[in-house]
Amino acid sequence: MSTPRHSIGFCPVCGDGLVGIRVYSQNGNARYPLGVCDECEAIWTVPELARKPIFPAAEDARSPVDGQPLWGTGSHWADLVECAELGWSDAIDPELNMHGVEPDDDDPLAPPASDWLDPLPVSRPATMTQRAVICYPVTQDCLRRIREATGDEYEVVDAGQERVDELLPTADIFIGHAKVPVNWDRVLAAGKLRWIQSSAAGLDHCLVPGVIDSEIVVCSASGLFAPQVAEQTFALLMGLLRRIRLFTEATRRREFIRLPTDDLRGKTVGIVGLGGNGRFISRMLAPWGVRILATDYYPEAAPVEVERLLPPAGLPELLAASDIVILALPLNDSTLGLFDESLFAQMKRGSYLVNVARGSVVVESALVAALDSGHLAGAGLDVTEVEPLAAESALWDRHNVLITPHVGAQSYRRVTDTTDLVCENLRRYRQGLVPWNVVDKRLGFPHPAAVWRPSV
Repeated sequence: MSTPRHSIGFCPVCGDGLVGIRVYSQNGNARYPLGVCDECEAIWTVPELARKPIFPAAEDARSPVDGQPLWGTGSHWADLVECAELGWSDAIDPELNMHGVEPDDDDPLAPPASDWLDPLPVSRPATMTQRAVICYPVTQDCLRRIREATGDEYEVVDAGQERVDELLPTADIFIGHAKVPVNWDRVLAAGKLRWIQSSAAGLDHCLVPGVIDSEIVVCSASGLFAPQVAEQTFALLMGLLRRIRLFTEATRRREFIRLPTDDLRGKTVGIVGLGGNGRFISRMLAPWGVRILATDYYPEAAPVEVERLLPPAGLPELLAASDIVILALPLNDSTLGLFDESLFAQMKRGSYLVNVARGSVVVESALVAALDSGHLAGAGLDVTEVEPLAAESALWDRHNVLITPHVGAQSYRRVTDTTDLVCENLRRYRQGLVPWNVVDKRLGFPHPAAVWRPSV
């Protein structure tokens, strides 16, 4: 096995230059691109670098892990794979003699001989962590699994919400979601924290300016609860279209009254934010005979269900064409208060809004005004601008508004599913591999190619 070198960019952890290498399997017939940081020796696969297809594969290339076509736009990126799964874990072993088998001359993926230079010394980053602080509702079985994944060199401490602020400065790894105030200045001053694995998709609880500007790696739970969020979306949407609130109120009065309802079939649905949740929503919508449009920060590799995938600048076009607008976008500086009077005015008259994202992307007073004027036919809200929603809010008493208390990601499997992701990412972290769901801290979310996909 040998490695041709290519300069490909900067390390997402330390910012130092990355050197690209093509790693070949033992028989020389399978190529896998990696980026190796000369400074911190972190190892990145091409989807994790997530910018462009640096090492295009053949159009019919398939993953040796699951036999599926390699993902990409135009040319293909290699799948995100662990070397151990393919039987060549020594490919990143610092003790390995890198002068192995040369690729077969007939290999269509092989680079020209002139590309082959001296092999790189590749090694895993040294283990730096000593304590993992947990702050999500783990069971004893979950704690046992996390301790197995961390190994003997890690102390795993279940801080809970009661002690998370106290213990975070002692953490090298933080796993969870602090719902109480945390003194992040004190955490950063301690200088220990290296990695945050959030147990939530939203990261407003930890992406404070100091963390954004630091070298702390942050991973979200993006995509982990996509099935549940999609189901919640459908519950709200169907409730609006079929006027369930009106019928429920009539039931309480023991009134058997037939009222007109609306249909989903034939509608144009616009999804704002096509990350893990947005993509799963599009999959569930497709069989209902709807036309699906979407916007996303990464308008690439659109799912087959989506007719048009637009960049953020295409939002006005989506709003003007959509009968239903579903919000599944993250909360960051550019989306805070995004849906104001101006954007509501750009939506079709008589359209519906469903928000399963973050409440603060919508200005409540602007939403109320759009409902009052009849410009919007209704709204389904799993989140609100201020939570809990104030008792005096004008949203409560409307027959065309359905409200649920931020339960979109709730599931009897939530803790188990979270622990699955946590343990997988702990194993990857300890092996020097990049965890799933590493976010761009300026944006607050990961690239779609790096998102954990539920096994459903």
